[in-house]
Amino acid sequence: MCNVPVTIGLCVKNCADTIRETLNCIIGQDYPHELIEVIVVDDQSSDDTIPIVIKTLSNYSINFKVLSTNGKGLGFARQLVVKNASGKYILWVDGDMILPNNYIMQQVKFMEQNPEVGKARAKWGFLNEDYLPAKLESFRVLTHSSGNKNKLLVGIGGSICRTCALKEIGGFDEKIRGAGEDIDLSVRLAISWKNAISDAVFYHRFRKTWKSLWQQYFWYGYGIHYVNAKHKGIIKLWKYLPIISFFAGLKNFLSTIKLTKQKIAILLPFQYTFKYSAWLIGYIRSHFDQYGDLEADSSAST
Repeated sequence: MCNVPVTIGLCVKNCADTIRETLNCIIGQDYPHELIEVIVVDDQSSDDTIPIVIKTLSNYSINFKVLSTNGKGLGFARQLVVKNASGKYILWVDGDMILPNNYIMQQVKFMEQNPEVGKARAKWGFLNEDYLPAKLESFRVLTHSSGNKNKLLVGIGGSICRTCALKEIGGFDEKIRGAGEDIDLSVRLAISWKNAISDAVFYHRFRKTWKSLWQQYFWYGYGIHYVNAKHKGIIKLWKYLPIISFFAGLKNFLSTIKLTKQKIAILLPFQYTFKYSAWLIGYIRSHFDQYGDLEADSSAST
């Protein structure tokens, strides 16, 4: 058994609809509660997310603390976890994730067996969602179980990081207010540590409406502009063009229909075109806003 202290970094914003399920998964872990601490960082939620967190975790023996970014964004939130973590490892959990009971044990065991790894992403498990946008989004999990074949370009949610490795590289870029803080971290971490995919599995609740899916991918594209300015050429923009997105969705459809026999998958080429158009528009908007241009130049020179 891997009896080492673990910090769970739970960065949240307006996830009252899903946070109870996530908290129950943390509470239900078969890892010793006395070796777990939960650091919750709130980025100015306007719903009941934080009252739910406090009420739920207060009923159990797990150590927890609630911090706030005061609106400084996701990079600042992640870095607050790093600065306050006392665990040997940090597991990054989002407020809309579902974790099997052995999740922490598997992730810690993988890191203990692979001392050269600084960050290990678990594999996405497939949930057959009820809402159409979420169902279509979940189909990509069938063909990209790690979230992305490029280990540098996977998200931080569902990952475990060696705390000393994060501190060695200075942690997260606090100037990144939106998305992309995780890719920036992975790129810098890969200079001296390995990024890996473990055998652990996690599940993710995807966006239920077309509007929220558009907003999510617009936000992704907007944030990635900063990362691409800081790490020149790390993102291949041509992959997000509508015609390329359509054929990527078609490829996913062919794989999905073979695995699930669900005819609704025929909509995947259009869904891919929709969401990556939002991504591209977000990126273009960020370019005109010059988000990250001066900051990235400054960060890259330090």
